[in-house]
Formats: sequence, structure tokens, C-alpha cells
Amino acid sequence: MDGRSILDDFTNYPLTDIGSSKLYADMFKSELRFVREMGLYFYYNGKVWVKDVGSIFAKRLAKKFAVKTVDKANGITDDKTRDIFVKYYCKFNSFNAREN
Repeated sequence: MDGRSILDDFTNYPLTDIGSSKLYADMFKSELRFVREMGLYFYYNGKVWVKDVGSIFAKRLAKKFAVKTVDKANGITDDKTRDIFVKYYCKFNSFNAREN
């Protein structure tokens, strides 16, 4: 992305489950992949892709996702837009929300 972060364009992702999933996948695509046919996550350990047993690595990145998106949302200058994005992404700070 020409030196820019995926989060620089995060407001282009819809505030929906699908939009959030796509943002998460785009943010961490070099570190984490979900193989639908196997129903498993794999993470890159710097050399090879490894099965993410118990989705521990995926859960760790979900926490990172929650913090980074709220931080980025707090940087939006328009008050109304900022409030919408902060409210939406704050829900990912709940463990139950990340688990579902």
C-alpha cells in the first residue's frame, strides 16, 4: 500500500460484521490466514505457516485489532463521524464480542 497502513483507509470498510472481518483480514494477512476448508487459522512464524491450535494467535491479534481501531477512530476530526466509529469499534474490546 505504498507505505501506508491499512488503518489509514479503515473508514472505507463498512461498519458491519463483514466489513470488520475484511478489515481484520487485511490488517493481518501477512501474519494470519483462515483456511475455510479446514476451519482453522494458520499463522506465519517467520519461516513457515503453522496451525493456530485453539486460535490463540488469532485471539491475540483480535485484541490488537480492537485497540488499534479504537485508537485510529479517536483520531477522526469530525465529532459525529468519530463518535460513530469509536462506538462501533469499542464493542471489539469485549471478550464476548471477539469470541462470537
